Amino acid sequence: MFHYNGLKPNGPRMAALRAEVGVSGDGTTIVAAPAPATHQEGVGVFHTPRVGEIFDVVQADQAMKKADPKGWQRWRYEVMLTVDDPDGKLYGTGEPYPDGKGPCTFPQGLPVAGQRWRCARCYVKRNETMAFKLNEPEAATCMHCARDRSDCGWSVWFEYGELPGGWQRSMDRRYQPQITTLLGTKWPRLALTFGDGEEPPSV
Repeated sequence: MFHYNGLKPNGPRMAALRAEVGVSGDGTTIVAAPAPATHQEGVGVFHTPRVGEIFDVVQADQAMKKADPKGWQRWRYEVMLTVDDPDGKLYGTGEPYPDGKGPCTFPQGLPVAGQRWRCARCYVKRNETMAFKLNEPEAATCMHCARDRSDCGWSVWFEYGELPGGWQRSMDRRYQPQITTLLGTKWPRLALTFGDGEEPPSV
């Protein structure tokens, strides 16, 4: 297909794209379902988070991002895991996950020597408390909430390939060319390539 942008500063420009769409088992093209008629119909069920599931991906490794700007699938990511929240004050309380279903969970693991750490509890409320600063590696308690590190939880680092599929797709949408994200709303498993050495067209 071809994409034409007639507007400055990125145009006029005609760009050639090659789109490979996903195909289901019966050979039909995978196309996104029609949007729901109302906003309410599109809202999913909120489930009470489980300890150890991914709450958020904070950021990509900045050094890797600088060294390999287009290689988001080769970067590693700072991940915030869900911590124990029996009263629901951090994450809220919703429906329990059905037996045998729900997101992957991961162990907190051990602190990494020499690595500053981000409090998992403070991260959830960061926009209310303005708790953005990282704690020093040797700090036993969080500078913001004064909790012990073992109670706080802290961010961990995952390679792209270690992220569950839904979070991989989230990183794709965050870092891939915007035109791929745009066309992916129509063809969810779209693979979009551009001419050799060409930059993706802007949208």
